[in-house]
Amino acid sequence: MLSFDIRTIESQAQPVDGVLDAHDAIWETDDTRPSGAIHVTGRLSAAGHGRYYFTGHLSGEAVVACRRCLVDVAAGVEDDMTALFAEPGLDESEEDDVFPVATASLT
Repeated sequence: MLSFDIRTIESQAQPVDGVLDAHDAIWETDDTRPSGAIHVTGRLSAAGHGRYYFTGHLSGEAVVACRRCLVDVAAGVEDDMTALFAEPGLDESEEDDVFPVATASLT
């Protein structure tokens, strides 16, 4: 899991250059699973009280079902992305397009 000191993000945007493991707790049950580590680069910045904005790039491999042969195959994944994170208790942290900040990272 990628983690950051919230205090540093509130004063200045932070560069992101890390790896999300295939078995990381971030992946939900119905997510397409990576077959290995996913490399994430970008920038994380404050977006108001308790809100954080990420813009960046991810690359790696995911396990997907082949449409022709119906078996799982590894496919390259590479995409630019943006995401909004919000601390628990904020109204928007319940919305589908807003990701909750993990409680352990709020130190």
